[in-house]
Amino acid sequence: MVANQEIRAPHADDCASAGGFLSLFEAPEPIVGLAPMAGFTESSFRSICADEGASFTVTELVSARGIRFDHKLTRSERYLMPTKGERPWGIQLFGFDPDDFSYAIERLLSDPDYASSSFIDINMGCPVQKVVRDGGGAALMKTPELAGEIVAASVKAASSYGTPVTVKIRSGFDADHINAPTIARIAEEAGAAAVTVHARTRDQYYSGQADWQVIRRVRETISIPLFGNGDITSFNDLIRMKSETQCDGFLIGRAARGNPFLFHLIRRACQGDMSLHTAHRCLPCSVSSEKSRNSVGTRSAYRHWKAPCGYNDTQIAESGRTLTFQEQTLLDVPSDYWLEITTRHLDDMIFNLGEYTAIREMRTQFAHYFRGFHGASGLRNRIMQQEKRDGVVALLEEAAQQREASRLIFRDATRS
Repeated sequence: MVANQEIRAPHADDCASAGGFLSLFEAPEPIVGLAPMAGFTESSFRSICADEGASFTVTELVSARGIRFDHKLTRSERYLMPTKGERPWGIQLFGFDPDDFSYAIERLLSDPDYASSSFIDINMGCPVQKVVRDGGGAALMKTPELAGEIVAASVKAASSYGTPVTVKIRSGFDADHINAPTIARIAEEAGAAAVTVHARTRDQYYSGQADWQVIRRVRETISIPLFGNGDITSFNDLIRMKSETQCDGFLIGRAARGNPFLFHLIRRACQGDMSLHTAHRCLPCSVSSEKSRNSVGTRSAYRHWKAPCGYNDTQIAESGRTLTFQEQTLLDVPSDYWLEITTRHLDDMIFNLGEYTAIREMRTQFAHYFRGFHGASGLRNRIMQQEKRDGVVALLEEAAQQREASRLIFRDATRS
């Protein structure tokens, strides 16, 4: 079983009278969370993102039925490991049977290993066929009545522990059935504490452009907190989404893969460019950088990392174009710190899963860490062949050297 946390994450009981779900978060920080992603948001990565400034993190999706028929959590335990540190974290469940959700939530919240979770999130957006085929994930967008029953059953089970229930949905199942406002209203009426909208349909999977106007329509429909998700890669994207949708917070998914530093860059831009906030009446941001730096746990990168270049998220290169988020990360994240984080990620995974399994599963993570610098592709291919920690670390050190050379060249090019 997972060892109990020395520092417990904020829980609904701590702030039940302080304004609902949003009171889980330290005001007046912008609420920018790490979206749940299968194969990526395991405990090690979640903890790194929390240290980098993610307001909250969410586990990979876990089968409610799987928990019901595996009471000892033999298969699910690894996905349920808590996020280390003080930031809120949630457990995401998927399924199609209200009774499964009731059982799973009771099983988890009665267990001291998982009672530190700040909320339970219901997945109604997974587009993967094996989930949809059974009626779970995005398939629930087609069955509003069942969706409401699942939320109601989950809220009832979680309420005994003072734990809020949130719901993550899509715009709709396909372009002909954009019903996110309807599903969100049903979730609210069933007792959900917040709703996240990934502004794509199930048929889109992760392609095409997210339609933020759907988030806006949901905002006009419900009064509970609303989080926007889809195509957020920078602080400027947060500004635009807030302006266009009036959502209360944001979830970042794919842009954070291999780039947990994005949360730091967003927070730094938020603290450093208050004029954008005033102009757009946008994100509530802490004016006390020291307070925000000390709020993410004892391993926080804020304590020791100062970006050397002085760029921020709105930096324009001499060519007149805005830097991409990968270019911004290359410029602002020192390569020795990149090496520290990738090595920490590897070692945490080895601690949790053992060397054999961890190294194989880290290959998916390395495919994203190894991007945006000269020679990354060749190094990525080589690291996929490694089977021992020493070999992986040697390649990480080589990659850090190549990355730093690319960083300096690119920095000089943007200044010339």
